[in-house]
Amino acid sequence: MDEIKSKLSIALLTRISPLIKANSDKVSIETNKDILFVLKDKNPNYNFFFRAEKEAPAPNSGSFVTFTSKPFSEFDNGVKNTSIYFTEFVTKLSEWFKNIELYKTESLSDDAAEKQYTDEFYQDFKIVDEDAEVNRFNFSQQLLLLSYIENLEKHIEETDELTKEEKITFKKETTILKQQAATETKDSYIKKQSGFWAKLRKKSISVCQFAIKEFGKEVIKELTKKGIAISWESLPHYVENIKNLLN
Repeated sequence: MDEIKSKLSIALLTRISPLIKANSDKVSIETNKDILFVLKDKNPNYNFFFRAEKEAPAPNSGSFVTFTSKPFSEFDNGVKNTSIYFTEFVTKLSEWFKNIELYKTESLSDDAAEKQYTDEFYQDFKIVDEDAEVNRFNFSQQLLLLSYIENLEKHIEETDELTKEEKITFKKETTILKQQAATETKDSYIKKQSGFWAKLRKKSISVCQFAIKEFGKEVIKELTKKGIAISWESLPHYVENIKNLLN
């Protein structure tokens, strides 16, 4: 990161650092000798990027920054290059972050069933730690989540309940979940996992049942040992056997 910082003016560095830090869970940052830096969307379903190529002093004060991005704006989802004043560049970078997030959150259909199932699972498995909305899982907890997802991936691959295309789609989703285990807060991660379970439930109740019971068997029990507080009274009847294991 020092290599990137040394390429930027202090004025530009101090303005873009908070933006990049705030969105570090969404993008990776790279550089080479020919550019300032490039941000790449971590979501494997998209090929979005923001490449800052050159900063040059403006005639009077400030600087101009040359960049290429995809999407370029809310009206242009293609690849485009331009050079603008550094304060406008900061605005464009902020807009780019908002745009790539909108691509992931906006839907072409109002899926009431998926929303209902997501809300249901989230309420069932909500983490009640006081820091759940602020802190992330620690390293051992993240490893536990990764192990759970890998077991689930194996089951999805072997089941006859899903089509080949559905398996590919869910594999993309689990890849994202594995990345998010290290970047999302505890509460945010459970919300995203609840959304994944909701999608599974729409395609196969039995696969969804495996996913939830496996989470209970492999994760909840161990998370409790490692300091994650679950509201056991709120757990649904279909994981009653998991509660019994803890008694």
